[in-house]
Amino acid sequence: IGVSANGSASIAYTITAVYGTLDVASVTGLTGVSGRGTKSLSFTGSEADLNAALATLAYTPNTGFINASTAGTQP
Repeated sequence: IGVSANGSASIAYTITAVYGTLDVASVTGLTGVSGRGTKSLSFTGSEADLNAALATLAYTPNTGFINASTAGTQP
C-alpha cells in the first residue's frame, strides 16, 4: 500500500479492515492519528510520512477468522 500525493502538501488517509484490526508502528510526522488497533485507522501527513507509516502497517485478523480478508483505503 502506498500513497502518491501529486503535489499535495498534506493528505488525509483512512484504511479500513473488514475482519480484523490495523495499526502502524511509525506515526512520525502524522497528525490526527486515530483508530490504532481498531478496524478503521486514519491519519494526515505528507506523502513521505504516510508511506513511512504504511510501510509499518500491521493487520491482525479476528480470532478464529480463517478465510480471506480485505482492507480498503480512502485518500
